[in-house]
Amino acid sequence: MQNSKLYSILGKFDKYEQNRLRKFLTSPYFNRNEALVLLFDLLVAHNNEKASTELEKAMLWEKLYPRESYDDVLFRKNCSDLLKLVEDFLAQQVFEANPANQAIFLIEAVAQKKLEKLYNTTIKTARRHVEQQSHKSVGYYHLQYLAEKNYFLLLDLEHDRTSKKNEEEMLANLDRFYLSEKLRFACHALSQKKLVSHEYELLLIDEIVETVKKNGFEDAPAVLVYYQIYLTYIDADNVEHYYNLMKLMEKDGDIFPKSEAEFIYEAALNYCIKKVNQGSHQFLEEYFNVFVILLEKELLLTDGELSPWHFRNIVVAALRLGKFEWTENFISRYKKYLPDAMRENAVSYNTAQLFFTKKV
Repeated sequence: MQNSKLYSILGKFDKYEQNRLRKFLTSPYFNRNEALVLLFDLLVAHNNEKASTELEKAMLWEKLYPRESYDDVLFRKNCSDLLKLVEDFLAQQVFEANPANQAIFLIEAVAQKKLEKLYNTTIKTARRHVEQQSHKSVGYYHLQYLAEKNYFLLLDLEHDRTSKKNEEEMLANLDRFYLSEKLRFACHALSQKKLVSHEYELLLIDEIVETVKKNGFEDAPAVLVYYQIYLTYIDADNVEHYYNLMKLMEKDGDIFPKSEAEFIYEAALNYCIKKVNQGSHQFLEEYFNVFVILLEKELLLTDGELSPWHFRNIVVAALRLGKFEWTENFISRYKKYLPDAMRENAVSYNTAQLFFTKKV
């Protein structure tokens, strides 16, 4: 059983998640098969004990159905049903994590049941939850669009052809979502070209670039940020695209969730590296400054750890700029974030580089 998909997935849950999942499984709304709850308990208990003994199907069966002969078909069905419930739980967790999702789908449910007395309150609630999003990047425009679209469909049920609806709000948010998302993944595709020998077909990308250039989109920072990154790829000789990107991030960088911010600053680092390789000392300073921003925003830490390669790249850049005191403080402050297995070697190597460079 230890090699099964179900067992390995349950091993990824911490105690808090296990407790929530168990409550989910014991809810009659989601599950009425008590054998699945017991199977869950047995698998989780074995997982938590980190037991080395093999967990046999027959042993589990005896716990589940002590008075019945082993039935492999039924056992497999139970495992499959439990796995499906685990997947449902994971989806439910994501859905519940953002109240805007629930509010948006509530508009759809209200429309389906034609609950006219809830029309105004549901759209007000949805708009409020969307506006309260901690990040206002691509996902924000998408939620705005979904809320306005569902409200548009709800208003359409009233069959009032003379009143102004919310077409402008709906389409404006659709535009901002589409443009930012298209530019974002176009930038991903261009970044991959360095690693993968493949020509990506970026349909309508020239028209999108022209649209952003013509219309400005000053009220949509995500559109402008991904637009500037795209320009650093297709017009790399013009350094103004990089500086415009960094100005935008200084002003609106906090609107981006961690994953997007990491990608944006990685694009900035890659542009700096390209310029440094062309002999630009000015962009060595920029390269270092981007790393400082990443450190200040804690964007270099993954699960609380700092990659030894990032650690080394920061030290190398700082030493090339003659920032000896800064480097010494950096090593002292950030060595605790290095992975345990690599910390001693990384600290020794980079400290040696510091002392060697200072002597030269």
